[in-house]
Amino acid sequence: MSAEFEFRHAEKIVFVRYLGVVTANSCDETFSQYVENYTHPATYNILVDFSQAEAIDMSFQQMLSISYRRDTVYRRWGQTRMALLAPETPIFAMARMYAAAAHQADFLEAEAFRDRDEAMAFLAADPAQP
Repeated sequence: MSAEFEFRHAEKIVFVRYLGVVTANSCDETFSQYVENYTHPATYNILVDFSQAEAIDMSFQQMLSISYRRDTVYRRWGQTRMALLAPETPIFAMARMYAAAAHQADFLEAEAFRDRDEAMAFLAADPAQP
């Protein structure tokens, strides 16, 4: 598994793309890397792209742990939106579970999408609007 990320400054988005089999360790490593490189004063939304991932190899408990460990960072960033792009059904199901867990935090709004245009529209929308 490999992952890559980039900061898209014009859109104020952290773009994360996973390739191959996604594991809890690969998610933690990628998150740590982009947090270390995050030096921007403005809040950036996050697009997590699983469209090139083959599978997700982690338990529901591991997925919840990842969600809870990231809360401290996202709280510091302020109101943040996260779009999880997962066109394939098994990965989409896990993305929806992650989004549901993330909704426990009032500073992070996460949604799972199968369509890139819908995901980008969600990230561009005003988070203060329903």
